[in-house]
Amino acid sequence: MDTPLAKVLAWLPMTQKELGARCKLLQPTVSRLVTGSLPMSRNMAARIIKALDPDRRVISEVHLLYPEQFEGWRPGPNASIGERRGTVRQREAPTA
Repeated sequence: MDTPLAKVLAWLPMTQKELGARCKLLQPTVSRLVTGSLPMSRNMAARIIKALDPDRRVISEVHLLYPEQFEGWRPGPNASIGERRGTVRQREAPTA
């Protein structure tokens, strides 16, 4: 099962090492969180969301704490997370 965290990292694209650096976690720990083999704590989920999407427009703590509830979930096509600022901006719809 691809977890919502794995899907967001692929969508950004961001490596596990980069996420670990932002959250002050070791890459092997991030890997276990991404695959779902390590249970996610509330504190860990909050740290990851703060680093990825502080506005919670693309992903929230609930996605990380209960990944089995979001098996078919994908990041929205109109949302984008600003890499440098950590903010989410809406993409403009293409004009014909």
